[in-house]
Amino acid sequence: YLHELLRYDVNIANAIASVAREQSITDIVMGLHRDKSPAIFLGKIAGDLLNESNVTTYIYKPTQPLATVKRHIFVIPAEAEKEAGFLDWLRKIRNLARNSGIKIVVYASQETLRYMNSLRSKRQADIDTILFNDWDRLQELLQELRTNDCLWLVMSRRERISYQPAMSRVPVYLDRYLGRNSFVLIYPVQAGDPD
Repeated sequence: YLHELLRYDVNIANAIASVAREQSITDIVMGLHRDKSPAIFLGKIAGDLLNESNVTTYIYKPTQPLATVKRHIFVIPAEAEKEAGFLDWLRKIRNLARNSGIKIVVYASQETLRYMNSLRSKRQADIDTILFNDWDRLQELLQELRTNDCLWLVMSRRERISYQPAMSRVPVYLDRYLGRNSFVLIYPVQAGDPD
């Protein structure tokens, strides 16, 4: 069920952020609208929205129908489990795995994997885990992706617990290595107000 909302505001990002607060919206899903400038990878609207709101935001770039994806690859930064929205998006991933039957592979730090394993339920989803501590090696991981893989990168806003300096290079990596792959950037709810 979709509930249509009409909003007049100063700009689009402010309108979306205001409606999200007013309607207690927990998740925003956006397509990747590339800006011409390589310095603004996400585009002005998505960049402004991430600065103005603190809801879980999924930025999706599809290259193939979701039904044709063979594996979902999730890369999670160290200490992501300490972020306020960790459990929210993790539940959605587990539902995706259970309902789609598609293989899920999670790359994360030892502590994050240990935390995720402690949450496992009896209704187990098909999720493989691989130790991944160094976001500086993200480029190597991206080069190994298969054509029918969909990459999910759990990102962080600057100055937050799980922020990794290598995240600033993600736009370059995605341009270089994921021209033929679908990907989703997840910006979870994080403690504190947006900057």
